[in-house]
Amino acid sequence: MSVLDESRATGYSTFPVEIENPPGIVLPRYHGLVVFGRPGDDCFSILPAEQHWKFGITGALLRDLRTAGADDFEILDESSVAAAPLPR
Repeated sequence: MSVLDESRATGYSTFPVEIENPPGIVLPRYHGLVVFGRPGDDCFSILPAEQHWKFGITGALLRDLRTAGADDFEILDESSVAAAPLPR
């Protein structure tokens, strides 16, 4: 079970990804992440009208991820996100 599942996070979906390294050797347990949530969900899209690698998460989910050992984040403060209006 993933941290996102254990946290009962909302606003995302995952899918299996097959990564080979070296070619012919499949690395196990990789998944892609799709964030489709809106503000109010635990995971939310900052630019919901387009694909983008940046997304928002709640402070509680960030705490759960850090507790689980996930620590490779680029964290922007809320003011930099709030300055960009969400498309309707």
